[in-house]
Amino acid sequence: MPQSLPVVCKPSRAATARCATVILLGLWTTLLCPGTARADIISRDAGAFFSSAASVAELRVQRVLRSGAEVKVKVLRVLRGTAPGTTISAAAGFSTTRLRAGQRLLYACSASLCVLGTDQGDHYLLHPMLLTPAEVRPGVVEKRALPALMQGKPAPDICLQLQIDLVDEPQQPARLRLVVSARDGVGKQGLLLVQEGRTLVTLGRAGAEVVLTGPPPGPARRGCRGLRLRPTRPPARTRRALDRARAGKLSTMVLARGAIVIHKVGKVGKVGKIRKVGAWPPPGRYPLTVAYTRRRGAVYQCRLFRHHAPHQTHSALSGKMLSFPAARRGRYVSLVGGFPRGRDLLRLAQALSRGAVRWPVRLHGVNGAGKVVGSVKLRRVPDAP
Repeated sequence: MPQSLPVVCKPSRAATARCATVILLGLWTTLLCPGTARADIISRDAGAFFSSAASVAELRVQRVLRSGAEVKVKVLRVLRGTAPGTTISAAAGFSTTRLRAGQRLLYACSASLCVLGTDQGDHYLLHPMLLTPAEVRPGVVEKRALPALMQGKPAPDICLQLQIDLVDEPQQPARLRLVVSARDGVGKQGLLLVQEGRTLVTLGRAGAEVVLTGPPPGPARRGCRGLRLRPTRPPARTRRALDRARAGKLSTMVLARGAIVIHKVGKVGKVGKIRKVGAWPPPGRYPLTVAYTRRRGAVYQCRLFRHHAPHQTHSALSGKMLSFPAARRGRYVSLVGGFPRGRDLLRLAQALSRGAVRWPVRLHGVNGAGKVVGSVKLRRVPDAP
């Protein structure tokens, strides 16, 4: 994800103490446990935030200055309290380059948190403004619900029409209607959070959650907002797997099987280097299984690996590799190419849906790029009947 710039508001004297710099982070885990307080996250629901906000105003961007480092705004309407200042400047979190001349904004500040909302037609996408990680659930506020939220009254619910794309059944997406509270994003069937330009929906109960991700919601049509999402935890590839996951019956899923083949001694690798006699690992075929478990997430099983999950290294190629601590300490075995970063197994499933894949394998230390010592070949495993 590209690094963005923080926003610093310059409000009036009465609001100066409430305005702070911003760093925006994706706080997906708080959606899974919305009632859990965490010391490292400031979490507010929209109802509590807007009802206690001391200042709420509508703004319009006049000019983006200094190559996006500063934005000149005009106060259109003060809904509560005092008007903010006329300049928004940036330094390291929310990028003002996302803004354009003429765009409308919603500015709101409580005693401990400020929020900048970008106008999306009939709703605002909320961006918390604080040095520490923060969120205002559900991250989106409909314009029709804002007056009621400010007054602490019940607001109209948010209706979502979900289209869930499935890798193995691309012509038969699952569809679901989800209704959540405008106050906190909680509904009978699931939860909603929009953060950093992405939407996360969690369906089901504790122990049987299905996490869906996708772009932010668009304008409402016939009272509902369309959302096109994909299942990422677990990475369900069929409607049957999705139903089993929602019922809490999908605890393990094998996505792919294959092997890492280490070149024989003396064979020239893709970087043009010859391996020394007796070098680790010995040449041969090492089976590799890629799976998902509800408890551990993505699991890569191979006896060359000391740990099943990928680790971050300081290699110059770290952005292109999936690195695992090797069975021999101090080294890493890295799979180079189309492997997804982190735990997003759905991208791997999409690559495998087009046929078997083959990528180079590198052996290296924590800082170096190392050399190619073999290759990995994987084939998809169909969803179990």
